[in-house]
Amino acid sequence: MRHFSKIALTAMAALALSSCQKDEIIQTPETHDSNVIAFSTFSHPGIRGAFKSGTTFTKGDKFQLYGTKKKSGEQASKFHDTFMNGTVGIETAFDGKDWSYGTHKYPWEEEISYDFYGIYPMPSSSHNNLSPQISNGTKIIRVTVPEEESKQTDFMYSAVLGATREKRNGKSPSGDKVPLVFRHAMSIVLFKVKVSNPGLIAKIDGITIHNLRSSGEYTLPVSSDAKGAWNLPKADKYENYPVTMDDTAKSKDLTGKSGEGILLSKATSPLLLLPQSVDKWDPSVQKSIGEADKSHKAYINLRLCLKSSEGNYLIKGTNATNEFSNVYVPFEWDLKEGYKHTILIDFGNGGGGKDHDGKDVIDYIQVSAGLTEWAEESIYTRSL
Repeated sequence: MRHFSKIALTAMAALALSSCQKDEIIQTPETHDSNVIAFSTFSHPGIRGAFKSGTTFTKGDKFQLYGTKKKSGEQASKFHDTFMNGTVGIETAFDGKDWSYGTHKYPWEEEISYDFYGIYPMPSSSHNNLSPQISNGTKIIRVTVPEEESKQTDFMYSAVLGATREKRNGKSPSGDKVPLVFRHAMSIVLFKVKVSNPGLIAKIDGITIHNLRSSGEYTLPVSSDAKGAWNLPKADKYENYPVTMDDTAKSKDLTGKSGEGILLSKATSPLLLLPQSVDKWDPSVQKSIGEADKSHKAYINLRLCLKSSEGNYLIKGTNATNEFSNVYVPFEWDLKEGYKHTILIDFGNGGGGKDHDGKDVIDYIQVSAGLTEWAEESIYTRSL
């Protein structure tokens, strides 16, 4: 068996799929032996998100588990030489029925408590925007959110601290397995559109959120029931995030018949962004888009064509072959960890959009954002 500098157990991502009623079990070769360390996976019931189509597990989806152990009254032993013989990268296999992580069995030890941290997805060449920095004193995950939506990651974590043979959940006598309850650490963002002014016809060809922080560090929690904490330095990287639009809404005439709003974002392709307080562009201070970008102030760029119900253009492109014009809308919102944010663009009365120089070009646009827990909903499914 190969040995490495720190322990990391990899497992296919049941956590992204399993419900609270049907737990997927990571099995050792003899899970009937109550002295064998084994795990079950859950998604947090309030914010579990189904980011796979259907319920079929596939090889290649993994999470990474770190563990350490200590005796009562002593400091925790170092990760790299104490738990599971210091082995890293024990790949977990799903055979269509059971989970297993190899032929080596890892027993519970008497008078020893264990800390377990699970990280999803397993850092790899396809998920290289997660960088765990795990040691005895440091437990942070460095996260970078790329511009392209298809490369963004549903980063989740789990912590079971103080687990023992008798109290495998770290708190009270429990079952044979260590229950890994995974929580979403990111924010999910979708866009809707509503035309509440019956005298307008709107057509949107593109949406981009500008000047959001794109890198930060997540410190894992110090107790099983607590959340971790984000640190996003203001001087760090910023990014612009284009929205993948639904084909039924992109470049289509939108009128008051849209009711409470229709989804602009493609349902299978929401943005997965860092939780953060968004700094709004103030055109009275930053006089142009260039100044807003330099100061990292947030706004939404709409590729827009707007007409009256009589067919007269209110906003259009510069020539016959370019129907759309850029309209910039200052944007302010707190993106919260583990929540879904639905941003509504309403073409009604009041509000406004700006041109490249920060001047008013239209007073019909209102932007608001709704906040709900990240719940499992069938329309928000996506293959990773």
